[in-house]
Amino acid sequence: MAKETILVVDDEKNIVKLAKLYLEKEGYRVEDAYDGSEALAKIKSLQPALVVLDLMLPEIDGWEVCRRARRESDVPIIMLTARDDDVDKIVGLELGADDYLTKPFNPRELVARVRAVLRRYEKASRPGQVIKIGQVTIDPQRREVTVGDRLIELRTQEFDLLLALAQHKGIVLSRDQLLDLAWGFDFYGQTRTVDIHIAHLRDKLAGSDLVVDELLDLARIESGQIQMLREPVDLAQILEACVEKFALRARESNVELVLDVPALPLVTGDKDRLDQVFTNLLANALKHTPPAGKVMVKAREVKKMRKKVGLASTVEISVTDTGTGIPPEDLSHIFERFYQVDKSRAGQDRGAGLGLTIARQIVEAHEGSISVESVRDLGTKFTVSLPVVKRSY
Repeated sequence: MAKETILVVDDEKNIVKLAKLYLEKEGYRVEDAYDGSEALAKIKSLQPALVVLDLMLPEIDGWEVCRRARRESDVPIIMLTARDDDVDKIVGLELGADDYLTKPFNPRELVARVRAVLRRYEKASRPGQVIKIGQVTIDPQRREVTVGDRLIELRTQEFDLLLALAQHKGIVLSRDQLLDLAWGFDFYGQTRTVDIHIAHLRDKLAGSDLVVDELLDLARIESGQIQMLREPVDLAQILEACVEKFALRARESNVELVLDVPALPLVTGDKDRLDQVFTNLLANALKHTPPAGKVMVKAREVKKMRKKVGLASTVEISVTDTGTGIPPEDLSHIFERFYQVDKSRAGQDRGAGLGLTIARQIVEAHEGSISVESVRDLGTKFTVSLPVVKRSY
């Protein structure tokens, strides 16, 4: 029985020839393309089982090929990049690629990755029992997700991740476990992949009954059932990762995203929970900033004299947008649970009104503070202050 068709896209003929040699040895039928335009045409006409796609292509680059292909097809895509750079890989995954491989590569590894990705897609196509969580319905056989009567469009990996979470509801899963469940044990990627896809799911499922998970999160934080880790944390790294996570969304929305963070002293806290705070603040800032606007993340060390303790240091982080601003009557309520500002700010894509409440609880659990300033039609600024690790002499 003949195996699937693989489309190899690269402007370097030696790369195409090498990939073709090893893939054909495994029984695959291999087609080739040498620029972005040819690649898009062949994806449409051949409907290959998988595409091996180089980033640096003439005419239309690999990122744009991936973006356009994803509008009409769920074909698995393995991206090739000449740079061992996280940014290239993360942008590729953001656009819907399934895996990536850095040049120069071992052709046997390419074959292994092709097999692994195709196995995951084959497994994902098998029927399963329909799962209902509140208003959310997940149909594994049709690979459809609905919230009430609204059909939610999810990419293949977003669907697989949501299905894994739904099938293990109530169980705390690590990023590595989610990678294994949603991508397979033979996935070669990084755990940051999970963060990217969860951010997309949160956006697409906003307003659904998955808010129950946020309620449980809030209740556990307030009751002390969730124990915050107390370890030295580099906020500069967290902020850099958060900005990187939202870089593509900002670019697609024509919003300038700026990071102004010097070397900072360490704070004591829970890295994942602090990441949750700044992810929420950045997501809100981008959602409420119009095209050609700006979102800026700044941080600095602040030293103040305090009674009983003397000179104390904190790290002050601000997330500022040039959006529509928060009406004065809403400003004092912004951290209250379930509170939502008026539609002139939130539009039709309103959340559940829990994100900022959870953010405040997390910050206060770190003995810090969070505040907000806003001017209507000029923008909003959230400021988080966290105590610095006390130095021992």
